[in-house]
Amino acid sequence: GMQNPAQALNKIMLEHVDVLPSYARWDEGEQQSLRQRCQITFLPMQFLQGENLAASMLEVKALDSDALRLYVLYSCIFACAFVPRTDGSAFMNEDRYQNFREGMDSLMLLESHSVSETYDSYLQKRGVACFTRFPSEQHRAVVRLACLTRVYHFDGGDDVQSAF
Repeated sequence: GMQNPAQALNKIMLEHVDVLPSYARWDEGEQQSLRQRCQITFLPMQFLQGENLAASMLEVKALDSDALRLYVLYSCIFACAFVPRTDGSAFMNEDRYQNFREGMDSLMLLESHSVSETYDSYLQKRGVACFTRFPSEQHRAVVRLACLTRVYHFDGGDDVQSAF
């Protein structure tokens, strides 16, 4: 059987349109756009943590402007809804919200910028939030490490820099 929910939904959209009445009323272009979005393997939460490389955004970059906006919006909703809670409180605290907002704003740059420029924009935003100064050309790697360790402020940035 199918293990991937997106693949299952895509199969239903192609072979059993009758069970999706709203989808069935859409024109073929709208249906194709939704099927395209359901096949994306890019995971925004991995992007926010610095786990993805710029090349992972190529399939998101290929979306048209409307599809990109919807993808970023749904990414926000699903990322907030499906993150496990570790302390019994709401996942989205102020630091995480700011990080999430910077990431989603950066993803919207894909409309007019390359994936490398988009990726670097996010790393630069995180770098400004974490570090008072950048030590050298290793700065990009250190900022990525800060993303991986979920550092949001200068004091955490100093710890990451020292460990690097």
